[in-house]
Amino acid sequence: MTNLHPLPNASVPKVATGADANFPQAATAKHTSPACPVARKPYRRKKDGCFRFFQAQISLLREAGRLSTAAHYAQTLRSLMRFRENRDLHFDDITPQFALAYETWLREQRLCRNSSSFYLRVVRTLYNKAVAAGLTPDRQPFRAVYTGIDKTTKRAVGMADIRRIKEADLRAAPRMEFARDMFLLSFYLRGIAPVDLAFLRKTDISQGYLAYARHKTGQRMRVLVEPEIQRLFDKYAAPGTKFLLPLITQEDGTEPVPQQHAQHQPTPQTPLGPAPPLRTADALRGPTQLGQHRTKRTHPHRRNLRGNGARLGNDDTNLPCLHPNATD
Repeated sequence: MTNLHPLPNASVPKVATGADANFPQAATAKHTSPACPVARKPYRRKKDGCFRFFQAQISLLREAGRLSTAAHYAQTLRSLMRFRENRDLHFDDITPQFALAYETWLREQRLCRNSSSFYLRVVRTLYNKAVAAGLTPDRQPFRAVYTGIDKTTKRAVGMADIRRIKEADLRAAPRMEFARDMFLLSFYLRGIAPVDLAFLRKTDISQGYLAYARHKTGQRMRVLVEPEIQRLFDKYAAPGTKFLLPLITQEDGTEPVPQQHAQHQPTPQTPLGPAPPLRTADALRGPTQLGQHRTKRTHPHRRNLRGNGARLGNDDTNLPCLHPNATD
């Protein structure tokens, strides 16, 4: 998803849970923030508009620990407030004409169709919650706007590029070397998500296998720890911590989940020099944009590497370790 518009975070009031979760009348002034002027009073079903209801839903998600979804909702609310120039609206105002106008405005902000669809889907979800809460009849206002997901260009990285990245001598640029090694680890570990990579624990390795649960879905993953994987774990071993890699600073579990477009630096446990002037991809003359999404796109093609000299081992869960005779 591209061209989203991150804005400064605004505090959201805490609201009641349980039976009053959808219309939190139990919220009080002590839970409000001056950064959110529409959040000064409890939500009133007949007088308050959509913004207050949206904020209440965001607060519930945060209290439930669903921080990523809450961030998406908050980002959409800020976009909607810009579109409305901070003028609140009521659910009766959400009509097919409103949805078309909002979609047109999003496209005028030079968003691609998938990005405008993202915002419209979130607004539609919140509108449906209001319908379920009995705040408005379902007028199906989003039936005439695009809320699908377009197919995007394949972004898998070829084996020749992976080999060049792996073999590059980056010892003179520690930050670039660290970024390269985390990219390779993500590739070796089946396109592991950044948050899952950061929270890997030393106890997750047992009998030569790495086993962990995905933060997003809870799905259990099991990967054979190949020598290249173990070499990188050993290289960045973080003494005095329960985590495998020096990416987490809070041992008590309060580390914020990395958000989209955020820049994360290794902890002081890994001494790094000044940031290099060039991206890793520029220095290696490889793919123009390297990131975690490329390790995900590349991993599904691992089965096509059989017969080309890339060793997969006995367990289908491990990845090619870029043996010298591997080809693109």
